[in-house]
Amino acid sequence: MAPPRTYLAFDYGTVRTGVAVGQTLTHTATPLPALMMANGRVAEDDLDALINAWQPKGFIIGLPATPSADARSSDPSRLHPEVRDPGGGVNIARRVRAFAAYLGRRYGLVCHFVDERLTTRTVLDERRALRDQGKDRQDGAAVDSRVAEMLLCEWMRQHDDACAEQKTQDLG
Repeated sequence: MAPPRTYLAFDYGTVRTGVAVGQTLTHTATPLPALMMANGRVAEDDLDALINAWQPKGFIIGLPATPSADARSSDPSRLHPEVRDPGGGVNIARRVRAFAAYLGRRYGLVCHFVDERLTTRTVLDERRALRDQGKDRQDGAAVDSRVAEMLLCEWMRQHDDACAEQKTQDLG
């Protein structure tokens, strides 16, 4: 049996980046406070603090994909290179790859890509259902980190380290 490993997951955005931590001992992931971005760049002190606190063995990063890409593939060559950011034509997939390369160089850890298609939609649907029940008190940063949590769980599922069934929780 492999020793337990800790991973950090990122849902990259040019305004804020969702973050989650997970580990293979209990096969769970937990959202963390999102990182605020300045023109698509993260404050190195904030990132260093995360790495020092959690000592991850690697990073899981959501990468936009087209519907034709294999949702279970972490091979970035199968993902569409021209996904556009709705906020102004920025090639977000290229920025995600650059962020991953930066993390890999800075910390010497491997970055694994996960198809992030539909994760934001799923979280927004969860949020809408909670709002309809009068329970939603969540901001955009919490949504981004919940997406990162989902990405990490998906990656662990793909690698036979399935997240334990997580009970529906109040995201507020």
